Amino acid sequence: FTVSNEDGNQALTYPIGLITVDELMLGGLSDGYLNRLSYTYSSSHYWTMSPSYFHASYAAAIELVAYSTGFVNISHNVTYTYGVRPYVIKTV
Repeated sequence: FTVSNEDGNQALTYPIGLITVDELMLGGLSDGYLNRLSYTYSSSHYWTMSPSYFHASYAAAIELVAYSTGFVNISHNVTYTYGVRPYVIKTV
């Protein structure tokens, strides 16, 4: 599903993806400070789409995770099970 006919079927009105660490910080999450009032807060850990590095030994990407404790940190490789939160991007 895409938002334009140019490269797809235009079935989506708004693009959907995962949030980046930059957007988490703009949304009120501050690394190490637990802000339960932020819309980015969750009582569960969840993946962001912000990469950290590629681990050659594991042959896997290492991504940043938003933890329920308020930290954003390097996590395990992407084969670990964490939640995801869809992020709808509305352009004006």
